[in-house]
Amino acid sequence: FGVNVGGTPLQTPVEYLLKFTDYLHKNAWSIVFLIAGGYFLKNSVIDPYIEKYKKAKSHREATDPSRVKVLESDMRRVRAAQQEEYQRRSEEAIELARKKKLEDMEKKRIEQPGEGGGRRLNDDNKPSTRPGYNPMDPYGSNSGGGNYRA
Repeated sequence: FGVNVGGTPLQTPVEYLLKFTDYLHKNAWSIVFLIAGGYFLKNSVIDPYIEKYKKAKSHREATDPSRVKVLESDMRRVRAAQQEEYQRRSEEAIELARKKKLEDMEKKRIEQPGEGGGRRLNDDNKPSTRPGYNPMDPYGSNSGGGNYRA
């Protein structure tokens, strides 16, 4: 299993393992500091540099004139569709509010004399087609209206 390099005797895997553990025992603190330094270097130098590079690349791609032109046309199309939808909803809401207002006014409206007909004495419950008495109209009395003289 070993390789004969420079006239050294061939080594077995067990001999390799023993030399490796001996190296670890002699250089343990150096290895620990190298690992800790590598971790610190990665977090404080390499990762921020990579993040900065990715942001710059993303910004270059986002501000590419050909892409911006395509995105602007898509944005205009979407906004026009949204505007049409909002306009339709607005018109529906206005119509609904108008109908509700008319219904509320109809509910609150008091029937004026003469509108519903009302009943007159000795009329067998038939609605009257003649207007009722109006004290502000001198010619609209029930006796024919000709009795008033100015």
